[in-house]
Amino acid sequence: MSNIYNIGRITYQEAVRQSLFYIVLAVSAVLLLISPLFCLFAFGEELSMMREVGLATITFGGILIAILTASLVITNEIENLTAIMLLSKPVRRGEFILGKFAGILFTILIACPRLKPISRPENIWPVRPRCSLTPTVSSGPKSGSWPKVFTAVSSRSQS
Repeated sequence: MSNIYNIGRITYQEAVRQSLFYIVLAVSAVLLLISPLFCLFAFGEELSMMREVGLATITFGGILIAILTASLVITNEIENLTAIMLLSKPVRRGEFILGKFAGILFTILIACPRLKPISRPENIWPVRPRCSLTPTVSSGPKSGSWPKVFTAVSSRSQS
C-alpha cells in the first residue's frame, strides 16, 4: 500500500509540474468566463444553460487533463527509464499501475474544484430569469389600469 501511495504522490507532483496542466486549466477558465456569450439566445433559460455549459466545460477539461497528463507522465518515465528501474525493485506491476492511476485521479480532483467558482453563473453574469416559475392568477385588467389613449377611444365608440 505504501508503494501505491508513493507512486501516486510522485505522479501527482510530475503532473502538476507540467505546463500543459496549467494551459488546459487556463483554457477551461477562459471558456467558463465567456460562456454567457454562448447562452444569449436561450430565451429565458440563461441560468440553466450557463450551468450546463459550466459543467460540460469542467468535465471536458478534467478529461483532457487526465488524458494528456497520463500520456505525458508515462511517456517521460519510459523515456527516462524510470519505469524500468522502478519495476526492477520489489514493486509489482499492479501497484505501479494503481499508483499512476491514483496520482492522475488526485490531479483531476485538485484541478476541477478550482474551476467550480468560475462556473457559477451568478459570479460571471448577472442574468435573471425573464419569467417567473410560480404561476400567477390574473383576473384581467382593472378599470384604472388601461392607458388614457385606450380609455378615450373606448369612450368615443360608446357614444
